[in-house]
Amino acid sequence: MEIIRDKELGTEALAELIRKVVEEVLKTKVKEIREMLQAGCLECKKRNDPSSQRTEPLL
Repeated sequence: MEIIRDKELGTEALAELIRKVVEEVLKTKVKEIREMLQAGCLECKKRNDPSSQRTEPLL
């Protein structure tokens, strides 16, 4: 039947659209997390790097 076939195609198209949206959302989230972790690592390196420590006494 034509109606059943149309529903199947509609369901497949919807599933593909949802898959693409979820994939993009996950890519964006992974990118945000990666950037956050890299920024945190740089902060840790700055804190642990003796050459970046202040040589002047704090007042």
